[in-house]
Amino acid sequence: MNIITIELLISGIVGLLLLLTFIYFLWIKSPYKKGADLKPTSILAFAKYFDNDYKNALEVAKKIVIDNHASVELYLLIANIYRTVGENVKAAQNHELILHMKDLDNPSKLAITNEIAKDYLNANMPNKAITILSNYPDALSVTDNIKLMAIAQLKMKNYKKAMSYYDSYLKRSENELIGFAEKVLIDQALHTTDESKISKFIKEALANNPKSRAARFVKASITLKSKDEKKISQEYISILEDNLVRDIADLKNIEEIAIQIGFEDKLKLFVDKAILENSNNPFVYICKANMYLKQNKEDKALEILSEYIERDDAKYIALNYYVSIKNDKVLEKILGKKNYYVCSICNTEYEIYHDDCKVCLSNNTINLI
Repeated sequence: MNIITIELLISGIVGLLLLLTFIYFLWIKSPYKKGADLKPTSILAFAKYFDNDYKNALEVAKKIVIDNHASVELYLLIANIYRTVGENVKAAQNHELILHMKDLDNPSKLAITNEIAKDYLNANMPNKAITILSNYPDALSVTDNIKLMAIAQLKMKNYKKAMSYYDSYLKRSENELIGFAEKVLIDQALHTTDESKISKFIKEALANNPKSRAARFVKASITLKSKDEKKISQEYISILEDNLVRDIADLKNIEEIAIQIGFEDKLKLFVDKAILENSNNPFVYICKANMYLKQNKEDKALEILSEYIERDDAKYIALNYYVSIKNDKVLEKILGKKNYYVCSICNTEYEIYHDDCKVCLSNNTINLI
């Protein structure tokens, strides 16, 4: 046996030991169960999971379960795979199976109710989350479950209950759920036809957070009914000024309204001034590129984007837009899918914009990377 072979063997053994150690601390020391005995086939499932081979990890894990070797760790693994690939209902169903397992202590079961509620909220099934949190004994003795109940009630448009549960949560926790109160107000504004109430809700939301993206867009939409071009243009341009445009859809919305209402010239003046001042807002350059495209000046559109994407503070979303205009399929393939957004609270990254973070559940905390 030569030196290279020995080194490879040692590396393999070390790698396996590291994997086993990682599994030990992640699963055996989890809040759900301690002292589990992982079989070699279970280790294979975890190994594939950590290698991001979700399909085969799932196949191995499910086969072990079918062969009557189910464990809390395997159900957690299966549930986490489904959650990772976006199949939240299946994630909830596998988490629920854990509740029926023997020898699981009550604190562990209460922790699992939290996971089930999260799965159903991510699946946009708040009624199911409310059911599990309401019916499982002592589920609401867990502080974090009270928070989830507040979110579920908000999604069901039960605003008074949402704030009641949120107030209970705040009494028991030092961790505020960022943006929750303003979201309740904004949601009420979006689901009432009483214009005086809409203005009242949005005014209160902006008092909580003057840079709430959703509240500012609703406020701007209210001005559309006034037919006051100056007021309308000020509202929408101020959204750009405060960097509250979060994605291309937001920008398209402003551009279309500018055409309909007739403040294209004011928008152009703002964009030109911002570019002259070396703005770090990527949507300013994308907006200018769109203006050139309307004039069939594709080369100018690419030039303005090219100048921006070469900067150190450039945002990747502008590069993606540049590639889409250029229609460069090769470069598009090389770049691949990227995460443009990140939550300022928990650092979770996203490819597309969300008002709410799916992990820490904060609102209005997702920003461009």
